[in-house]
Amino acid sequence: MRLGGLMLETGQYRLAQRMRLVARIIGFGAMGIGAAFVIYEAVGQFLRQGWVAMPIEVVWFVLILAMALAGCILSWRRERLAGILLISSAAAMAADIFFIIGREKMPTWSIFGLPYLVAGVLLINSWRLSRRL
Repeated sequence: MRLGGLMLETGQYRLAQRMRLVARIIGFGAMGIGAAFVIYEAVGQFLRQGWVAMPIEVVWFVLILAMALAGCILSWRRERLAGILLISSAAAMAADIFFIIGREKMPTWSIFGLPYLVAGVLLINSWRLSRRL
């Protein structure tokens, strides 16, 4: 709501702002965990075999992290698109873990995929709330 060029702070506006902030913190925090995992895998691979082809699991994981990073960066300008990208990243992470790594490793999705799902849902809800104002 605007009044004479000033934005009136309503309860919904503050809630939408907080949701965006929490989503960004969760998204970038999960990005840090994922990046640390990729660096760990790359260093371990280098120490074991030198610079040979990386395993397909790591390559897919890096591509999914790139999609999630794009979503985190877009969260400052385009909340709905960022939310869709983050939710898609969570789904791709679940598929990656289930089909490539194995079903027995599915609980690791709660570490790598669930934060993107939560951040994406928060961004979409924030976009929906701010659209009503």
